[in-house]
This record gives sequence, C-alpha cells and structure tokens, in this order.
Amino acid sequence: MLPFALLLLLSSGPADETGSLAAKHFAAGEAAFKRADYTAAALAFERAYGLAPRAAALLNAAEAWEKSGMRAKAYSDCRRALLTTGISETEAAEAERRMARFRPKIGLVEVSGPTGVESDVDAGGDRQSLPTVFVVEPGQRAITLYAASGGRLEERVIT
Repeated sequence: MLPFALLLLLSSGPADETGSLAAKHFAAGEAAFKRADYTAAALAFERAYGLAPRAAALLNAAEAWEKSGMRAKAYSDCRRALLTTGISETEAAEAERRMARFRPKIGLVEVSGPTGVESDVDAGGDRQSLPTVFVVEPGQRAITLYAASGGRLEERVIT
C-alpha cells in the first residue's frame, strides 16, 4: 500500500509540461507497484521526483525499493525526502521511522580525504566529492578514489 500515493498529484500545482510529465511518471509508478514490478515503480517515482520534487514521490520509491529487497536505496530515498523543500511533518515522521527500521540492515560507508578527490562504490558510477557517506547493502564493497583529473588514485575492498 502506498501511503503517499495521492500527495504528488494533489499538490502538483499548475498543469505545466514538467508537472504533467511528473504526474505521468508518478502514475506509471503506481501502476508498476500494483503489478508488483517494484524496481520499475521505484524508478518511475524517482523520475517524478526529479521533475517535481515532492517528498511523497521519494517515500513511494523507498517503499518500492524495500519491497524489491534494496534497503540501501530505500534508506537513501528516505534521506533525500527529508531534504525536500516543503516536506510535511507526517512525511518527515514517516521517513525517519523507515530509516530507523532500515538502519540495522544497511551499511553506511564514510569516505574522507583531500579536497578535489571523488569516491565511488563498486564502480557504480555515482562519484561523490569527499567527504561523503555511501549507503550500501551488507557485504564486500570496493571503494575507489579518483583525482580531480579523473584518474584513479586508489581502490580498497571493505567488508
């Protein structure tokens, strides 16, 4: 059950092209969720959020990620929802509740280093400037550091 399914559609504002496209992605997410295609649902909700940032879209994405077994992605979307402008108290409380539930089942990898260095986990293509925190599923992970020029500096495997 998607507790925040209507919030994006009810608060989407003027029916401009971007809002309309966001609503279409949101509806696609709802449809995918109903067919139990949770990965497709999560991605559709995230696309809706990218066009019209509403915490509801990320909370729905988090629920879909959780149902697909991707708790780290669910945790990350809850964390992003908390940073969303205009998040309601109800949405914030739900995001916090879910994060507390996911926390024992995920890993947080904190990477620090000099300015200008970037890091990536498991060559996932999500390079982030240091310092940063990656949210990961449990298990062995490869952390790679890159110079500002893009060259690879170091790789470490952690468990």
